[in-house]
Amino acid sequence: MKKYLVMAASAAMIFASCSQDDVFVNAEAEKALGTPISFGTYLKKSVGTRAGATGSINTEVLRQSDYGFGVFAFYTGNQKWKDADGYYTPNWMYNQKVTYDNTQSLWTYDPVKYWPNDNSSADNEGATGSTESYISFFAYAPFAGDATTGKLENVAEDESGIIAITSNEEKGHPIVTYRLATDGKNVDLLWGTAEGSEYQLASGGKQTGATVEGGLADVNIDLTKQTVTEKVKFLFKHALSKVGGSGAETTTTDPETGETKITYTDTGGLQAVLDIDKDGDITGGAMPENTKVTISTIVIENNNTNADNPTTDYNGDNKLDENDCIATGGKLDLVTGEWTVDESTVSGFSHTVTSEASSEEDKTNSNATLNEDIAEPASVTKYSDLPAGVTTDAKNVYADEANPLVFIPGTKPTFSVTVTYVVRTEDPHLSGGYSEVTQTITKNVTFEEAVELGKKYNLIMHLGLTSIKFDATVQDWDDSSSASGEGEGEGSESGEGSESGEGSGTVVTEVYVPINVK
Repeated sequence: MKKYLVMAASAAMIFASCSQDDVFVNAEAEKALGTPISFGTYLKKSVGTRAGATGSINTEVLRQSDYGFGVFAFYTGNQKWKDADGYYTPNWMYNQKVTYDNTQSLWTYDPVKYWPNDNSSADNEGATGSTESYISFFAYAPFAGDATTGKLENVAEDESGIIAITSNEEKGHPIVTYRLATDGKNVDLLWGTAEGSEYQLASGGKQTGATVEGGLADVNIDLTKQTVTEKVKFLFKHALSKVGGSGAETTTTDPETGETKITYTDTGGLQAVLDIDKDGDITGGAMPENTKVTISTIVIENNNTNADNPTTDYNGDNKLDENDCIATGGKLDLVTGEWTVDESTVSGFSHTVTSEASSEEDKTNSNATLNEDIAEPASVTKYSDLPAGVTTDAKNVYADEANPLVFIPGTKPTFSVTVTYVVRTEDPHLSGGYSEVTQTITKNVTFEEAVELGKKYNLIMHLGLTSIKFDATVQDWDDSSSASGEGEGEGSESGEGSESGEGSGTVVTEVYVPINVK
């Protein structure tokens, strides 16, 4: 039985479905102190660390009390970010936790900060300031640290998720240190960008985010005072790289309201497809009417835990070295979106997708559940009980996006994929009504190029089915010798005879007769 694994990169994943247009307004504070700084978010349908529960975060999850996002803000006076970069600490906000108040339907934080009034139009009376003041905002999600002080301390060595952030005394870019979990139960780290955001200024003008030198997307730099009803908006993107996961999505934005919507399809991600008698072709062959293939378990893993002493050659170069390992830690720059990989963090990982029929050990280690359309049932009594199974049309293997398989951008993942599946063919000749065979196949996968921030890489598992064929011919009788009579000279006695088994296919009997007999 042949099997094939094909890997392809999808387009960059934009993290963007719209939350409600939440406005944070405190009327009394506004009269006394000015315009409060307000926050709004745009999130994809699903997107943390073990600072929260494992799994994907969507808008509703981010609004839960255990989540929220962290903000770093730099007040640079009349200097723009390009001139002030590296000279300032996060002097306006340091890892400020912003949470959602479901009662009031708005994002809140404490203590509330207010826009500086020394801008071209400072208040409703039209007073003007002498200079312009700039504030730059950077964010990540989900929030990690002490909600009162913003500090993240006393993290265990084996902890995963967000394990460190830069201190409030450090000048320069805010940095988040992240580590993948060895058991594969990860959640996505999110990076707050300003892509697509446009702000209404108190002066009546407009401003948008901008990209810093070397940055991967627009961020909220050099913002000036906004109107009371406007807010600093963060478009949160996946900060990690994902292999497999949910299907592809199409993002559309309403030009008038700015509302972002995502339409999902059941393509892309981690998929399974059947190849029928194609001898190595990627896909094809006619799907048999009386055969079904269901999957019990999929295990994706790399068991090398020491870059100096790896035990498995995953990339197939017949050498055991650091290229057979995966770095599982790194630092994310919240200004540029760039990662610095920590090559010393080699810990291996295992990601298991299970069905009801999986072993108890696999169920214990399970990270996700198989799509019920292709999953092996817990029990089968008759062929008609089986689901549709894997077909010649690729199907996503996940029931949901519980624990996506993610990697640190900048690494070149290499791992094995092991699939255990069952092939059944309906056959009334058999006592049970069908034949059944369970098979386990393993294939190593290596990325030739480093994975990138926010991109999803599709992994397609091709399960090859080669039908059993028969060929038969009939061989003629092998007439290799024939009966013969020989004279042995005068005096031969008559009636003597012997049998011989010599020759192939024909038994020869020799009969001796008197010489005078013709």
